Amino acid sequence: MDFTFQHSTQPIKIKFNNSLNFNSIKQFCNNNNIPIYEGCYSWTLGPTYETPSEIKMLRTLGADMVGMSTVPESIAANHLGIKVGGLSCITNMAAGIKNETLKHEDIKEQALKVMEYFSSLLKNAIIRIGVED
Repeated sequence: MDFTFQHSTQPIKIKFNNSLNFNSIKQFCNNNNIPIYEGCYSWTLGPTYETPSEIKMLRTLGADMVGMSTVPESIAANHLGIKVGGLSCITNMAAGIKNETLKHEDIKEQALKVMEYFSSLLKNAIIRIGVED
């Protein structure tokens, strides 16, 4: 398998695999009181937090959440022919949404708080998707 990424003049398109059925994952979340939402994921370069103006722009464009890793990882996986489905742990409200300063320590603390739930969700998702595939 060739792991070389080539520059392309074609538009980048991320294809999420429709055969990956997330209904059983949603059911697992409901049964275990794990909040789960669907939305439009936006990507920005990191490692930085977005400014309130960038968040306003992304919201205007239809984004519900923003992150630094899911999109480039999905592009790479698509390039390699790997089936892709998105499942992200959102740890904080973006800059400008709430009247508070983002602190990296708070975001790390929140990630630690949900780590057990999210790990359980990921393990269950892998098992269920493997069975459904």
